[in-house]
This record gives sequence, structure tokens and C-alpha cells, in this order.
Amino acid sequence: MKLSETNRIASLILKCVVVLAAVLGTVMSALAGSRSFMGGRVVFMYFTIQSNIAIAAVCAVGAVLLLLRRSVGRAWYAVKYVGTVAITLTGVVFCLVLAPTMGRAARISFSRRPSASSGRGASSS
Repeated sequence: MKLSETNRIASLILKCVVVLAAVLGTVMSALAGSRSFMGGRVVFMYFTIQSNIAIAAVCAVGAVLLLLRRSVGRAWYAVKYVGTVAITLTGVVFCLVLAPTMGRAARISFSRRPSASSGRGASSS
């Protein structure tokens, strides 16, 4: 399948972003220490980290093939499929199983104001 130049550049940028995010996440988890969630030396035992590494490898190879303008075979689509299923499964399990058990640690807050549930400024009646 031939890509237009615009699609080729967009695909290359997305692949680079995925590789960078996966590498940074893996390194940060490994350096976090054993007291943090999924940190320390055992970080590579977790399917989450393994799927991040797998999708980073798939995107890195895909980027190289894209830069070299090489066509890919059916086997490559199978490898991409496995990586996509692995990272999707990781996301679904985190969102539906792990995040609810982590409480506030799993939530991202974009507000610098304290929330009403934190007890600050709320009257107790």
C-alpha cells in the first residue's frame, strides 16, 4: 500500500512519539525504586512494561521500514496485530481493573485548586 507523503510523515511522527513514550515510561518505572508502584528491578516482569517494549519495537521497526520506503509482508501485519492487542489489553485492564483500586493515585488532575471532596473550605453540617 502506497502512502501519500503527508500520511508517511504523520505515520513517522506518531511512531517516533510512541517509541519515545514507551522508552521514557519504561526507564522511569525502572528508576522509580522498589517502594513505588511497579518500580525497581522487577519492572520487566510486568505485562504492562513488556507490552510497552513490544509496541516500541514494532513502531521502531515500522519507522525504519517507512524511512527506507520498504514494503512490508503479511508477517509484519501479524506482528503489528500482536503488539496492538497487547497494548490495548494493557490499557483496558488498567482502566477497568487496576485504576479503581488505586484511588486518587490513578487520577490525573489538571486543576491546581483543591477539590471539594478534599475537605478544604467545605462546611460540615
